[in-house]
Amino acid sequence: ATIYLHVNQPESALKVLHSSDHLECYALKVQALLSMHRADLARKELKSMTDKDEDATITQLAQAWTNLSLGGEKIQEAYYIYQDMIDKQGGTAVLLNGQAVSYIAQGKYPEAESALSEALEKDPNNPETLVNLIVLSHLTGKQPEVSNRYLSQLKDMDANHPYVVALNQKEADFD
Repeated sequence: ATIYLHVNQPESALKVLHSSDHLECYALKVQALLSMHRADLARKELKSMTDKDEDATITQLAQAWTNLSLGGEKIQEAYYIYQDMIDKQGGTAVLLNGQAVSYIAQGKYPEAESALSEALEKDPNNPETLVNLIVLSHLTGKQPEVSNRYLSQLKDMDANHPYVVALNQKEADFD
């Protein structure tokens, strides 16, 4: 299922995961459904996770992902989940990226930049940090050289990253 999600085949991932009732598999179902813009169905899977183990780290992460996808006041709830996890477990690149996305969704760009800088310090090889820095540099109106530098780093690190692949496809569409 993880491979299917990585190659942007969420329907196939869901078929593989259909009969499983492990928390990790529920979380992958949530990811697949959110990638298909089906937050309504992701919430149903999240409910199953919550019923099984509300306090599990993976359940909390799935709750934050779903809240970010739902938007509105749920974005603040996602922030609180990430902040609570950072307070308990320390700031990992994954948690700091989640927190940064919640900041971006709230228009709190300086806070997002701070979280992403910390994520980059913790793991300079995390491609999601670079993608979020690219997005943030566009949103904050930074010079194109800034986002181009992050993009160059991302391409050097992972030429097959979904962001790079999608960008290359868009560039090809314009040619």
